[in-house]
Amino acid sequence: MLEKYKDDSWVDSYAICRLFSLKYDTLKKQRSRRVGLPFHKFGRTVRYNILEIKNWLAENRGNKNER
Repeated sequence: MLEKYKDDSWVDSYAICRLFSLKYDTLKKQRSRRVGLPFHKFGRTVRYNILEIKNWLAENRGNKNER
């Protein structure tokens, strides 16, 4: 699923929602609670780094609600 992106790619919340079959509001709540996928804010813009997500997934297999 993440294979189509280069490791140095940055994607927006909508791309993450499509990749992980999440609702936008769910992803937004996870960000506000500081749980779930690692993200970065650039001003008011939220972006996700593909390499960081791959690393996070590898480290957190089986762990829920951790950032």
